[in-house]
Amino acid sequence: MNLKAKWDRIYQEATDEPPPARVLVENAHLLPSSGCALDLACGIGSNALFLAERGFEVTAWDLSEVAIEKLRRRALGWKLNAQAVDVTAVPWPEQAFDVIVVSRFLVRSLCSKIAAALKPGGLLYYQTFVRAKAASSGPENPAYLLEENELLRLFPGLIVRAFRDEGRCGDLGQGFRNEAYLVGERPKCIKGSNMAESRVINLKPPEAWKFLQEHPEAVLIDVRTTAEHLFVGHPLGCILIPWKDGLPMQANPNFVAAVKAAVPDPKTPILFLCRSGHRSLEAAEAMAAAGYEILINIDEGFEGPLDPNKHRSTLGGWRFYGLPWEQS
Repeated sequence: MNLKAKWDRIYQEATDEPPPARVLVENAHLLPSSGCALDLACGIGSNALFLAERGFEVTAWDLSEVAIEKLRRRALGWKLNAQAVDVTAVPWPEQAFDVIVVSRFLVRSLCSKIAAALKPGGLLYYQTFVRAKAASSGPENPAYLLEENELLRLFPGLIVRAFRDEGRCGDLGQGFRNEAYLVGERPKCIKGSNMAESRVINLKPPEAWKFLQEHPEAVLIDVRTTAEHLFVGHPLGCILIPWKDGLPMQANPNFVAAVKAAVPDPKTPILFLCRSGHRSLEAAEAMAAAGYEILINIDEGFEGPLDPNKHRSTLGGWRFYGLPWEQS
């Protein structure tokens, strides 16, 4: 029996709905107020639902199609995208998630990819079984069990915000036994780069247009959804790379990689545009953390802010200033 068939059978026979991971429940106060989250090896998705209920846009991955189908039934009405994925075989996104949760899953070769998938300032919640158990639970194969303090060694680049690994010390009938957990934060400024999030430049649309005329090597990226780009309109000569896309909008896990492919030289000036300047700022900050040096957020975006009648393009934005644009 292959691994997928094994887990499909396990989830087919399972009738219980396990609670969210202890690392997540005990440290929920560390979570940001919103953002994009990944529940890795999610099972039937108790962690994913915990995050969705708190307003996160959640992606949930698991090898088992049976588990994913159960999660989809549980998740009706929530912002949750559940996918049957072999996480050891697919390309991993970079700087895509504000929160990643991993519970009772251990593939050591993925740890560097997990850390790289965090946005600057993003949090990893990781909990799984240890070798120094106080009772018989979890897997027996040592390949799937943590050595003492191993989580700290697997994620050396993260700032430790919470950590428990009690082993067999003291009264084995009390405390948090048989498992260890880590909450780690990715630094907001990447080592080796002088570019911090706050270094993104904000320009109004006329200033951005002037910059493009004076710097023909600069690249303008529209980070809105495909539908906005096609039907609302877009500046002439821009490249579409959505920061979020679809209905409901989901984070684009391949955004950083797509920008790198379109603009390989980190010294090339890049301007980012969305509807009103919020998504484009997030996108610019992500590329700053990736080491890009000249990053401009177009304040007011393509349509500008809402006026008192809740209309756009009347107070500001690319179209308001009469700058070149087109519709597809």
